Amino acid sequence: MAKKVGDRVKDFIIMEIKEEGMVGKCIECEREYCLPLDRLRIKVCDCHKEIGKYDGQVINGFLVLEGYCKKSKSGNSHAIVYRVQCVECGAISEKYRNCLFNEDVECRCDCKKIVRPGDERLYGIWTGMKDRCFNSNNNNYHRYGGRGITVCEEWIREFIPFRDWAWANGYNDELSIDRIDNDGNYEPSNCRWATREEQANNTSTNHYITINVTTKTIAEWSKVTGVPERTIWARLNNGWSEEDALFIPVENREGPMTESRRQKIIAKRGHAVVQYDLNGNVITTFQTVSDAARTVGVDRASITSALRGKSKTSAGYVWRYADDEIAA
Repeated sequence: MAKKVGDRVKDFIIMEIKEEGMVGKCIECEREYCLPLDRLRIKVCDCHKEIGKYDGQVINGFLVLEGYCKKSKSGNSHAIVYRVQCVECGAISEKYRNCLFNEDVECRCDCKKIVRPGDERLYGIWTGMKDRCFNSNNNNYHRYGGRGITVCEEWIREFIPFRDWAWANGYNDELSIDRIDNDGNYEPSNCRWATREEQANNTSTNHYITINVTTKTIAEWSKVTGVPERTIWARLNNGWSEEDALFIPVENREGPMTESRRQKIIAKRGHAVVQYDLNGNVITTFQTVSDAARTVGVDRASITSALRGKSKTSAGYVWRYADDEIAA
C-alpha cells in the first residue's frame, strides 16, 4: 500500500513526498530526514540512540533516571535532556547532555555550589584566581594567564577543595592568596595566605637591595629606615647610591635636606657608636655601626634606627653616636 503524507513509518511521520524520497519527521524530536521509503523504515533517529543509554548510571554525582528529547523554547530545535537525581542531596532536576558530562562546578547540583556563611570572600578569591588565569579580557591577564600561570586541576573545577584547603592553611579575611614562587601556578604546594605587605614583597617587579649582607626589598627597607618608598625610588632614579637613598632622612627639625647636610650625614655614618644598657651604663664602643651590628647579631638598619631616635632600643640596648656624647 502506497504511503501518503501523515502516515507513520516506524518512528517517523511522513511530511512530504519528493522524487528523491520521503521527508519523515521524528515523532520524538521532530528532526526531519529525506530518505527512500525502505531506508526510512530502518532509520533510527539520533535522539533514540541516546535515550535510555545512560539510565541507572551515576555520572558526575547524578543518577540518571531517564532521557528524552526536549524542544527549545523557540521550537526550532531539540536537545537530549536527562532527568537526574543528585546522589548526595536527592534533588531531582533536568540536565542537558553537555551539562551532565561537564565536570565544572557550574553544572553540578546546587548543594555543591552552596557558599556557606563566612565563605563569600573566599569564593570571590577563587573565581578571581581563575579569571586572571583563563579570561583574556581580565585587566591582569597579562600578568597571569598571559605568562603561562594556571590553576591546578584540583581547584579549577570545584570550589569545595579550594575552600577546604584555605581554612586548613590559615585563611582569614585579612589575608590574600599568594604564590610562593611568583612564576609558579596556583596549587596547594605553591600557595599561602599572606598580608598585603608580604604579598607586595613577593612580586615579579620587586627591587632588592643588599646592605652589609642584609637583603630586603625597597618596601621592607622603607619600613626599617622610615624613608618613604617613593622617595627611595626617586633618589635611585636620580643617581643616589643605594645606601644614601635608604638611610638619609627626608628632612627633620634641622630643616629640608641640603647637599651640605647630606654630606654631613654621610660622614657621620662612619663614626663610632656607643652601646648602653637600659640603665644608661656604657657597655662598649664600636668603631662603626656595621661592627656593632655584627657583634650583637642584628641588622645595621635596626641600630641606625635607634641612633636616629626612630626607635628607643635595638637588640635590647640603647645606642648613641660617640660624637654626640663628646659634644654633650
